[in-house]
Amino acid sequence: MERFFKTLLLVCIIYIASAMVIAPVGCISAAREAITLCANVVIPSLFPFFICSRLFISLGAAKPASRYLSKIMRPVFGVPGGGAIAMIIGIISGYPLGASCAVSLYSEGYCTKTEAERLLTFCSNSGPLFIIGAVGTGILGSRNLGILLYTAHILAAVLTGILFRNYGTSDCSDSLRLPPSPDISTKNTAAAIGTAVSDSVDSIFKVCGFVILFAVFSAALPPYPGSEFVY
Repeated sequence: MERFFKTLLLVCIIYIASAMVIAPVGCISAAREAITLCANVVIPSLFPFFICSRLFISLGAAKPASRYLSKIMRPVFGVPGGGAIAMIIGIISGYPLGASCAVSLYSEGYCTKTEAERLLTFCSNSGPLFIIGAVGTGILGSRNLGILLYTAHILAAVLTGILFRNYGTSDCSDSLRLPPSPDISTKNTAAAIGTAVSDSVDSIFKVCGFVILFAVFSAALPPYPGSEFVY
């Protein structure tokens, strides 16, 4: 299976490279539009949330959440209380902030690998700005329809989280030793902000890179049913 995916990826790369040589105008135009999209929409809407989500974890917000919200998150979703941060961020900010926050919780020691995988099943969601604004108001012409779609989207995520609450091994982070409370002195807070900004810059560039990559790949594909709705 791994060999198949590597071969498939290699074929896609060769296809994109060939398309850029054979039909460079369309690919360059798609890349230009993707860069404009990143500058006007992706970076302004995601970058501040990237910084906030990392600061929530690095400044110790996950520790009181783990202590006080485990009685809710543990029986319902099978994750520690700190997972509520990833869930809330995923609901209000959209892709890929919830997943990024879940990874941060795991790397900081607030949850196990299995619990992080459970978090990923329901905390990475589309944000209200896209569903209510772009889809509901922009495409369907109705804000109420956008709210209905967003409500259905979040309910589906919650039900998925409940469905996967017993996924994986039965390790329990309640028995883990939570990281000590961080020193919130001015020096350490400034360092945490600097690290959050640095990590967020790296993450936002990766997101924009994927946007550009798939925009070029989509432009390189021959016309297919539904292709008119890609942009």
